[in-house]
Formats: sequence, structure tokens, C-alpha cells
Amino acid sequence: MRANSAVASSACFPGGFPPMLVPGLFDDLVVELVDGGVHDNQGVEGLVDRGCTHWIISDGSGQMPDLARPSTRLPAVLGRVVSIYGDAEREQRLLQLLRAGNTVAFMHLQTGLPARQRTPDGKVEEHEASLTSTGFGVLEEVQRALAQVRTDLDSFCEVEAWALMADAYQLTGEIVPKQVGLAALGTKGPEQEWPFEVVAEQLAEPSERFLKVVHASRQRFLKPSRMLPAVLPVVLLLLLAAVGAAAYGLWLLLTPHGTALFIAILAALGAMAIYANSEKPFVKPVAIAIFDVVLPALLAIPLVLISWLQLAAGRWWLSLGSAKRL
Repeated sequence: MRANSAVASSACFPGGFPPMLVPGLFDDLVVELVDGGVHDNQGVEGLVDRGCTHWIISDGSGQMPDLARPSTRLPAVLGRVVSIYGDAEREQRLLQLLRAGNTVAFMHLQTGLPARQRTPDGKVEEHEASLTSTGFGVLEEVQRALAQVRTDLDSFCEVEAWALMADAYQLTGEIVPKQVGLAALGTKGPEQEWPFEVVAEQLAEPSERFLKVVHASRQRFLKPSRMLPAVLPVVLLLLLAAVGAAAYGLWLLLTPHGTALFIAILAALGAMAIYANSEKPFVKPVAIAIFDVVLPALLAIPLVLISWLQLAAGRWWLSLGSAKRL
């Protein structure tokens, strides 16, 4: 058995990207590539196959939350089924590795947080973790906020990135030396200076602004506005006005002439039929013309506008989350 060491880290996109078609590799097969989130999001399976025996595993993926009242709507149920499957599959892989004992160090963003358990009568109990977050120099409120930071397809400011780096650095420094099998692989090197040390002290004694940034980081939309409470209502009103104006404009366009609405419905049904049969040889050229040329051209202007707004919001967030502002 080879004594290989490995560092496994989780993918940032647990849902996976849509498949990317790679034509022309084989005459009788079509190859489609996807990211690792579809299977083994932790990324350890390939290393197991290579015979690795020493592991430092950093799990940065979002873990499935408990829901007191899960939705019964079909889309939500299907999404929850996928989450349960992914969570169970991830746990089984990690449990297999953790049986190796002192040659495995496993860290995740909820390390050091109390484990919450709901009893049959509905009460929530907290069980103290064997290693508390304060044990590696992080306030519990900060660790809980960092565990909820969104890292997928989003602008990432200095405070977010450096806080996660400092948190992982301090946690690793607490766990790895205690794993005898890993610690025996080498000796401790000299102290180094790291850029994230600027925010490291905020983990134990956070300022009000630091807490605002890490709490806002869990949001999917309007993160910059959430840093400025007076601005958020204005932004929401502007978005509501834009949606209302678009809906009203569409209403004015279609309602004066029933023919226009009828044609629009027929066009939508026709497009759906073409898309459903797009792999048939006599339909494929039409489908390519509509969905690869005409539709992208029609959507280009609104998408460019949305992209410009998103980039502007991202630059605003990077400015608000600069470490110099702490």
C-alpha cells in the first residue's frame, strides 16, 4: 500500500453545471462533460482509487439544512429528494475514510458549532461539540455566519474570502497536529505572513461592520443593499417598478388585438414542439436557427442590461467588503 497523502476539497457548485457537449471524439458516441457535483462532490473517490492513505479533507460545500416545515409542492419535494440523496452519499464516503483513524483530518464549516437535535415533542436541544469554535479562536456567531456564506456564482469580497481562509487556517492548525499519522509526515515550518491575517483578529472579536458583511454573505441577491438599510427599500421599489412597467407594456402590446395574443401563443407552442423534436434530422436545422441564433439575438439586449447591473452590484459589493473598511 502506498503512503500517499492527499488534500481533497469540495466543489463550489453542488448542483452541477448543465452538460457541455464535446462532439467529434467518437463516431458512435456523444460525450457530455459535467462538473463533479453530480457524483462525489467531495472529490475523494478518485483519490481512493489511486490508493491514497493519508488525507486532509476540507469540506466547503453547503450542508443540507433541517426544515421544520418542508414544502409539499412537487418542485420543492424533488429538490429535497436530491439534497437528501447528496447528503447521504457524502456522509457515507466520509465515514468510510474516517475509519482510517489518525491518518485523516476532516474539517468543515460547522466544525465547533453545537449540534442541534429536535426531540419528538418538538423541542430543540443543543449538544456541545467536542471541539468548540472558540478552541481555534473563532466566535460561535462568526463561525455560524461563515458556515452560511454563499460561494457559488457570486462576487466574493476580501472580507468574505479572507475570513474563510483565516478560519480554515486556524481550524487546520488545531486539528492536523492532533492526528498522529499526519503529523508524522513532516515537521512544522517557520511562521509565514498571509494576506488573510488582516481579518484574522475579527474572528474572535468581530467589529459591527465585519458582522454585517458575513451575515449579508448568506444572501443570494441584493447583498450590497443589505449593508445599507436605507438603500434596500429603494432598490426593491425600483425592481418592483421595473417588473410592473414590463408587465404593463406587454399588456398594452397584446390586449388591443386578440390576433397578436393568439399568434404569440401559437408561436410559443410551435417553439416548444420544435424544441421537443430538435434531434430529428428534418427539425434540427430549424431548431438550431431558432434556439442558437434568433432567440439569443432577441435576448441579447435584456441579458446585457441584466449582466451590466449584476457586474455593477458585484463591484459595489467588492468595495463594501474591502478589508480596508474594517
